[in-house]
Amino acid sequence: MTRKSPNLELIPRILDRISLGSSVRKACEAEGMAINTFRENVDSEQYARARSLCADVHFDELDNLADQVKAGEIDANAARVAADITKWRVARMKPWAYSDKMQVETIQGADISSMTDEQLQTILAVGVK
Repeated sequence: MTRKSPNLELIPRILDRISLGSSVRKACEAEGMAINTFRENVDSEQYARARSLCADVHFDELDNLADQVKAGEIDANAARVAADITKWRVARMKPWAYSDKMQVETIQGADISSMTDEQLQTILAVGVK
């Protein structure tokens, strides 16, 4: 018995679904591909991009929750719970954008007292690697 090869043409459609806010499990189920098959064959950069966009979609849901509370469509406490869950999820999906923690990098041995204002502004604008 020969093993059926996976339809890899489904991967871009699954990535689109993830980009629009779907979970990997739901996206794979909707397209009829096993999650393991997807994970074994997806390009890691494309997957990271889709997950990043997914986090943005979920973050945008916070505005919808606020609008629903203002319109009296949902209870404020229910919205608070949903908002907390959403914030927790997006902070893990895209921590560099949505995490509560601020990361501060230092330059060891750097003497900033001799830097010009322009140099300091450049460091603040782009960071130091």
